[in-house]
Amino acid sequence: MALIGHGKIIQKEKTKLVSPAVTDPTFDETFTFTLASSMMEQSCVIVSVCGRLSSGRRAHIGYVSLGPPFFSTGTGLEQWTRMLSVPFTKIGKWHALSIWSKKDSSHNLNECNMF
Repeated sequence: MALIGHGKIIQKEKTKLVSPAVTDPTFDETFTFTLASSMMEQSCVIVSVCGRLSSGRRAHIGYVSLGPPFFSTGTGLEQWTRMLSVPFTKIGKWHALSIWSKKDSSHNLNECNMF
C-alpha cells in the first residue's frame, strides 16, 4: 500500500503475510496516513495485492486506487469521499481488485516490486 502525492510515493506500508494455503484471503488491516488538506486533490492511496506463482516468483494479482476522481472511480472514489467527510473516523469498505495491464504501468507485470 502506498500513499502517492504529486506523482511520488510519500509513505508506504506492507500488510501481514497470508498463509499460502488460503484460497480466499481476507485483508482486514488498518492503515493511517497523515496528509495535509492542501494535498487531498493531488493524492491517492494505491493498494497492490501480490501472490506467488508456481515458479516461486512474486506477481501482481490486482490493485485498488482510493482517491479523488482523477485517480479513482467506483468504490475507491466512494471510500475516499466518505473518509474526507468524516475525518479521524475509521472507514472500512470492500473493494474488487482491478487487474494490472501494460497500459496501467511501465513496471514488469510479472514482478511484484512496484512499491
